Amino acid sequence: MDAIKWRKEKFPLLADFEDLKQLPLIKGTYFLSEHDKNNFIKVYQAAWENSLIRYEAGNKDWSSYNSFNAEILNPLGRNSSIHIRIDDNQDCLEVGTRYAREINLVPGWNKISIPLTEIAEGPENRTLDLKKIRFIYFYNQPEDFQWYGIDNLHLNN
Repeated sequence: MDAIKWRKEKFPLLADFEDLKQLPLIKGTYFLSEHDKNNFIKVYQAAWENSLIRYEAGNKDWSSYNSFNAEILNPLGRNSSIHIRIDDNQDCLEVGTRYAREINLVPGWNKISIPLTEIAEGPENRTLDLKKIRFIYFYNQPEDFQWYGIDNLHLNN
């Protein structure tokens, strides 16, 4: 219940990992870590599977904002990528029914910003309902990382 209260009070901040109350909103295998006195999560994976993190957005209304933003740490000494998937409150099990995008990453911290118009137009046969955002997923391919970092998930005007 503390996590839901935290989400309601901090919105449009989705997660910054500075307050432990928000951690129940994040599902997956991760550890809290620190960089420049700020917390972030390290997402770990087994060698044979994707490393999937799911943020529970709680059917929040994103429609009055312009972009979804995050910071992603690529710990490799080479370029790589990560996938982002965003679901609304409809059936998003099939690939064409949700927003999905591969984000290219350079080594180190990467600031990403995705226009909400792009997210809304992501599904092939419908418009994603920005008034009812349910989940955000981050994942990568097994050969790419042993871990990656995520921080500062938020919406901007």
